[in-house]
Amino acid sequence: MSAEPWDESYAADYDPYGYAVDERQSERYRWQLAALGDGHFGRGLELACSIGVLTTLLADRCDEVLAVDVSEVAVERARRRLATRPAVTVEQRTLPADWPAGEFDLIVASDVFCYWTPGLVREGVRRCEDSLAPGGVLLVSNWLPFTPTHALSGDAVHRIVRRTTTLERDRSDRHGEHRLDCFVKTPRPEPR
Repeated sequence: MSAEPWDESYAADYDPYGYAVDERQSERYRWQLAALGDGHFGRGLELACSIGVLTTLLADRCDEVLAVDVSEVAVERARRRLATRPAVTVEQRTLPADWPAGEFDLIVASDVFCYWTPGLVREGVRRCEDSLAPGGVLLVSNWLPFTPTHALSGDAVHRIVRRTTTLERDRSDRHGEHRLDCFVKTPRPEPR
């Protein structure tokens, strides 16, 4: 995916999706966080962080967060929003090719896979699996209807993810026109 159309979108509108001002977005973020349960996570990764609204909430649930987005304009806005959060790093990356190193206890892919081709979604799922620490959680959430800006409908994304992943599905839910699935990486067996 190219950053150019995203940079243009953010240059034209500070918050093109209303993440910071739309109560429906806030409600959706609360729903996503509730799906994670009450637990706290060590290291979190947010794919396609936009201007960092969900990132702010994830920072309250994680010791540290790496938030990434393809748009440099969005990344700069997220960095400003999160400037007082030293445990949050925001980086410009083109995923899945420029995947961050290290293990994560939580990976959140909210409204990102719908912009990818089926092959990229499968690659992204494999990278998520490889990056998850034992016992780690992958949360995938998408808007369900197909729109002209999406490569895939949310339903198609969730079908691909479910067919591709080797992770154990822990939770599946629907809220209005959004779906989420939470997957857990089964801990490695204890050495004998």
